[in-house]
Amino acid sequence: MYGDVVLSPRLYMVAGMVKLGRVAADIGTDHGYLPVYLIQSYTSYYAYACDINPNPLEKAKKTIAEYDMGKKIEIVLCDGLSGLDPKKVDEIIIAGMGGETIIKILSECPWKEDQKKHYILQPMTKAAELRRYLYENGFVLEREEAVEDAGHVYTVMSVYYKGRKFVPDDLFQELGLHLVHPQESAAYIRQRAEAIRKRAEGISKIDPEAGKALYELHRKILESLEYDENM
Repeated sequence: MYGDVVLSPRLYMVAGMVKLGRVAADIGTDHGYLPVYLIQSYTSYYAYACDINPNPLEKAKKTIAEYDMGKKIEIVLCDGLSGLDPKKVDEIIIAGMGGETIIKILSECPWKEDQKKHYILQPMTKAAELRRYLYENGFVLEREEAVEDAGHVYTVMSVYYKGRKFVPDDLFQELGLHLVHPQESAAYIRQRAEAIRKRAEGISKIDPEAGKALYELHRKILESLEYDENM
């Protein structure tokens, strides 16, 4: 048995959003370090390590055995949330995947609208599309934080289903709750601004109107930082 498991900054931020004293499910668990950490830190009293592929689950099984967590972490081979009993899980972690994959997992879950479920989502790409999907389908962001890891800045979302559906504007789709504390999320906001600028530059050559809209969004993103700095 090894000592305490050490997480990357990204996964540490994810773990920090898990509510205390509840059962967690890590979807796409890979090596299983996150559920081990949740048990070791007394954040969760039981956890599920889930993956669609057998190979990552073999790695997770080895990790769980090395940390002597076999009685508190259950291995589940499943596609998304399909292999989980909704009565037995409270905290649902979907981290380290593209936003489109997270959308697919949520879309295919028949019990996603249970308001007692807490989702911790960490998209590697397409965060704007994920935010739009969430609000169009009745979910809300309770909290959102930025974290830098290996030279890239990621967003981590704490999400609940509330049933109120609407389409957020372009700026909120891009930045979400980072708009509430722009200085704390300055690195993330600047990263998004640069990505939008590059998209605008590329698309302007074939669609000037679309490029113009993206440049306007780029201006608004930078303005959100400047407004906070001048307060």
